[in-house]
Amino acid sequence: MKYRNGFVSNSSSSSFIIRAGNNFSTVKDVAKYIIDVCNEHWGADAGSEPYYSEEMNSLNNITNADVPVHFNTGGDETYIRKFQDKIIITTTQNISFDLIEDDALGQSDLSESFYRTFDYTDDYGEKVEHDCPSDFTYYFYKFNDFLILEHGFFGRHDYIDNCPHCNNIFARGWILENGKKICNCQIGQIIRKQKLNNINKKFHQK
Repeated sequence: MKYRNGFVSNSSSSSFIIRAGNNFSTVKDVAKYIIDVCNEHWGADAGSEPYYSEEMNSLNNITNADVPVHFNTGGDETYIRKFQDKIIITTTQNISFDLIEDDALGQSDLSESFYRTFDYTDDYGEKVEHDCPSDFTYYFYKFNDFLILEHGFFGRHDYIDNCPHCNNIFARGWILENGKKICNCQIGQIIRKQKLNNINKKFHQK
């Protein structure tokens, strides 16, 4: 395990645990900061400003400031979740997030009981002692309740083998809160259906 003030999980992502109430009080605070820094760093150069603007608009519409969120930051996935008085973050390591790094807790700042909370049983029935909660493996495989800013539904990034819709043998996709898997090729259809449902709701409310 490498260290970068907080914990670093692999070559493409940085993971941190921070205590809520210093620079950031809520998940929403952290997400806004990350999107702002990403947009400032490479939004204009990469032509990504509209993308980050859309993510920010989605974020601004959230009423629960601590709902777990998931969004893409320049090709890397970002997950943010609050647990107890801590906020756990995994995001791209291609950018320095100075305020997050200032708040990042080290192993000595976290109790053994905090770590034990993340022990889990793997697919083989073996108990795994989770020595680094912020590597996000625990969250990635356990929870599907992240609000996906790009699409507005709840779930997390996953991969789809042998998609029957686009015949891709290995496609990027999502696993939703209800356990259903969807491929990227279905996103447009789902969003159109959501918009139609919203229009129908507004029509019937009149």
